[in-house]
Amino acid sequence: MDFNGGIVFMIAILIAKTGWLILNTIFNIWLTFWTSDSLGKSDNFYINWYVGIGVAYGVFAFLRALIFSFSNVRMSKHMHKEMIGNLLFSSLNEFFDRVPLGRILNRLSKDLNAVDSNFPSVFGNVLVFLFFLLGNTLVVVYCSTVWVLFPILIYVICCYFLKNYYMKPQRELVRLESISKSPIISCFTEILNGVATIRAYGKESSFFLKNCHKINENKKPQTARKGVEVWFTLRLTFLSFIVNVGSLAFVLFKDIPVPARACLLLVAALGFDDLTFYYIMNLSNFESELISFERCAAFMNLSPEPGYVEYLKNREILKIKNKERRQQGKSRFVGLWPERGEIKFIDFFVKYRPNLDPVLRGLSVTFAAGEKIGIVGRTGSGKSTIMMSLLRILESFKGQILIDGKDIAKMSLDDLRSAITIILQDPCLFAGTLREVLFIPLRTWIPWTSILMTI
Repeated sequence: MDFNGGIVFMIAILIAKTGWLILNTIFNIWLTFWTSDSLGKSDNFYINWYVGIGVAYGVFAFLRALIFSFSNVRMSKHMHKEMIGNLLFSSLNEFFDRVPLGRILNRLSKDLNAVDSNFPSVFGNVLVFLFFLLGNTLVVVYCSTVWVLFPILIYVICCYFLKNYYMKPQRELVRLESISKSPIISCFTEILNGVATIRAYGKESSFFLKNCHKINENKKPQTARKGVEVWFTLRLTFLSFIVNVGSLAFVLFKDIPVPARACLLLVAALGFDDLTFYYIMNLSNFESELISFERCAAFMNLSPEPGYVEYLKNREILKIKNKERRQQGKSRFVGLWPERGEIKFIDFFVKYRPNLDPVLRGLSVTFAAGEKIGIVGRTGSGKSTIMMSLLRILESFKGQILIDGKDIAKMSLDDLRSAITIILQDPCLFAGTLREVLFIPLRTWIPWTSILMTI
């Protein structure tokens, strides 16, 4: 609620909805006055009032839609900004190494699209049909008697228990559908990244069947959800007979002085089942869309890297200062840093996770300025861990790393990472075959065999 205006939004939408409901009810009742000429006025009088009520009804409907549109844009901008901001400053080790890429893409595509497009419209439909039901109830009471509220109350109680019984599997099926979609995106992304290796080993059919299996798993909850909706619709139709039969009996056995009221009573009573169905279905869709909202909200509460905590607290001020420093080519330390490039590890301990054992234990070593150092070791010995520690991708829980006498744990990550250059283990400079990359000017007439012989 805080994302789309808070209490101001709620007050504004309640005023617009209440005015819209009152005018909608008067709009229907005015027809009974007109057809029966209860006020003894001319047709122009009734027409003018009918048009005026209709225009006012349209104005309140427009205000309702306008309020929802503005609140939707406000909420979407806020959520998108928070999600992207948290993702950009999330820990590489704690978050990106543990969360699959498909899950991130699913949150930023399907879930965020549901919040942008579906969530406001479904929420608006819930309120529309709820107020329609209230308006129909007022019309039925006006056209008959207050005792008609008794069958309506029975109908509402039965619908309440039916809704609760229906919503539980519906909610879980939507959740299963959302969960089973992320593996499809992850699998497809992995296939695209490794398509050359897959073709080289002739495993196309195996990966094709694997992807189809994941799609089938995603379709199972969708099919089950459709079956649950049909089950619910059938039982809701039977329950609507309570109100329909009661209203019909009142029309048949009660002497109604104004025939127009009897017609309006039947129209309002026969519309109860449709309005209730659409209200509960939209309420179900609203709870389903809340799952996407919850999944997006989870990305709005990600913990940033420890080095970015101070930055995010004073983000706007530090952005201006960082821009001025970079224009001057300086860090926040006096002079250019690093000047010499001497690196010292002093009793250094580091873990990949807080609950895991240390990877580097008591490392103490000095790399003199200007030296070319090669670190050799078996897989898992800590070679990459040293580089990750220099960039503070892994934070130490004991010990220090000094570069030119400065403790990197006390530096901002912007200053540290902008001063260190790293070449990844798997660099990709150009895309294409060896012939296309190395012999672009001569590839049209040099045969491939000659290239292989030269290499």
